[in-house]
Amino acid sequence: LRPGEPAELLTQRLGGVEAGGTVDDFRRWLALRPRGAVRYYGYAAALPAKPNPELEAGFFVDAVADNRGIVALSSGPAASGQWGKVDVMVRAVDAAGHALPAADLRLAVNGTTLPPAALNRLDDGAVLVADLPADGAGFSATLVKGDGFPADDAASVTLPELRPVRVAIGADAPAIVARVVARDPALVRSDADNADVIVGGARDGVLPRLSIERAPAAALTFAYPGDAAALARSIDASGIAPWAERAAAPARPTVTLDQADQRSITIPAALLVENSDPAAQAARPVLVSRMLLWLAGRGPDSAFRDAADLPGEQITRAMARPAPLRVSAEQSRPVLSLLSAVLLACLVLALVEWWLVAKRRIP
Repeated sequence: LRPGEPAELLTQRLGGVEAGGTVDDFRRWLALRPRGAVRYYGYAAALPAKPNPELEAGFFVDAVADNRGIVALSSGPAASGQWGKVDVMVRAVDAAGHALPAADLRLAVNGTTLPPAALNRLDDGAVLVADLPADGAGFSATLVKGDGFPADDAASVTLPELRPVRVAIGADAPAIVARVVARDPALVRSDADNADVIVGGARDGVLPRLSIERAPAAALTFAYPGDAAALARSIDASGIAPWAERAAAPARPTVTLDQADQRSITIPAALLVENSDPAAQAARPVLVSRMLLWLAGRGPDSAFRDAADLPGEQITRAMARPAPLRVSAEQSRPVLSLLSAVLLACLVLALVEWWLVAKRRIP
């Protein structure tokens, strides 16, 4: 951050930043960088002989010729489509970037090692563990045999907790809502006192609510406790809009965005009643499910988790070969001597031209 910039900008800027090992002249960069403290991690040989007083030491390591490491660990929605399940992917490589076999890894859930039969090898060499319960357990990956660079020898991630969304259904709710809740494993019917989401009834603002608007010209309205840009991103990620368009076919629903203290959706009743369009009828159960999940703060990205603080593949591979950096002071270049030579050459040319003109050798 620059002086005076708000701290909220830091997360946004770091979102696209990924650490990477690279061969570079650190001493030269240190001399040209903006002023401010620098915390250095890596080879001690990359430091200048006389470190800058603003340079703080992180950790120093020697090259590890046979370095191997875990470079990716993440969870995501189960490819089987089962609600309440997640898939976990682990990738580990050696110094040449070749994927390590599953036998070189110990994968465990809450400390219990997974059997080899649970591990699947992907085409790129990564290891996939499919259909793990999304119950908030801890998943860890460790190299069976560590090496001299322990920072990438182990990683862990907390699996998401995907319990069903509890839905209270009011007496004025369309019949399709009860059918969707009964058939969708991501939803379960509940009373109002224990619900996560309420459908129909008075708008009290205590819980997220799906309200049915029976006016002919009603709009599909989303309310969200954030700015309009954040609301738009959230709706886009939820996938609600495309299903609303299909359910409203051939008409196109009018969408409005409001700011509120609690999430809510107001939907025209026409989008939830039966008609003669089979495509619209097929879209409506999906639309109801997506809306209820969004109201509860769940969505397609709920199961995505990445392990924090992994050095990454570039660093894992770079640790096996020390960077050929120069640490001695460079000799200053004779800039003034070069400038003097150029000026002298110009003077000689000028004198020659003057002599030729004086002797009438040139007009």
